[in-house]
Amino acid sequence: MNSHLLNAMEKVSELSLNVVSLQATTDSLQETTDNLRKELKEKDGKIKMLEKKVEVLSLQKSSKPVEDCTERDGLKRSDAYHRGMGTVSSSTKRSVGYGRMDSYDSDHGKPTSHMLRERTDKHDNQISRLRENVQCLQQNMTQYSIAVDELRLRQDVQDVKTTHGTFIWKIPDIRRRYRDALDRKTISLYSPPFQTSPHGYRMCVRVYLNGDGAGKGAYVSMFFVLMRSEHDDLLPFPFKQSVRFTLLNQANQAESITEAFAPDLKSQSFLKPEGDMNVASGFPKFARQTVLQDERFTRGNVIYIKAQVDLAGLAPD
Repeated sequence: MNSHLLNAMEKVSELSLNVVSLQATTDSLQETTDNLRKELKEKDGKIKMLEKKVEVLSLQKSSKPVEDCTERDGLKRSDAYHRGMGTVSSSTKRSVGYGRMDSYDSDHGKPTSHMLRERTDKHDNQISRLRENVQCLQQNMTQYSIAVDELRLRQDVQDVKTTHGTFIWKIPDIRRRYRDALDRKTISLYSPPFQTSPHGYRMCVRVYLNGDGAGKGAYVSMFFVLMRSEHDDLLPFPFKQSVRFTLLNQANQAESITEAFAPDLKSQSFLKPEGDMNVASGFPKFARQTVLQDERFTRGNVIYIKAQVDLAGLAPD
């Protein structure tokens, strides 16, 4: 297998492991943060209850008639009463946390609500950064996956499927591939190459499930791609053979969708290839995308595309 393809596949695998690891860390931190929030809520409830208790004690103190004490026990007893209530009030305030809120709970040695809020905010920031890292890694993985698809195509260039001008391309897992096209994870798909004869023209089909050009977003676009072969020097150019595409109706092939074209002999698409492949040419509006949700065309989560090249006028090998 091509070394570039192997390296790209290894990179995708490494990125996938990193995403899984970061996601696990994020989930763990999220769980810890949720527990802190729960503990903070409980402490806030406890503080509110104690505040009410202090309020009740304060009201009881203010409603005690000082004159009665003075008349009954004299000024010294009244003074003592006020000092005693003052002591109770201060003690109560300390016991319910009315002093510093950045200390620990004197009863249980647990962090206060102020400290819990700080820890929760810190965890929220960490979670936000981790989620950004996960998103970045997922984007990189998508880009590498697309590169792997392209490299696989180039690897397939030597793997010619048929040599008689007709090729039926089976595309499995079509629902997932259609979702990937809608999400722009995979823009287009290439068929394996096929030829008009063992030493003849080489070509492939390129399909955009979410459309291209005038068909983008509403149609399936289908194109013919002329490819470089080992025997191009022996073949006449421009390429002149008519081409027919058929999206097969698996329930009734008589109701399949078919389009055909004759090459524009002035187009760069049909001249002798200088690179691995020429610019694609074909049908931006081949079929409405509703066919990708039609069980007659997608039975078994698979579609079949038939490509036929007219061999009339070609010299035999």
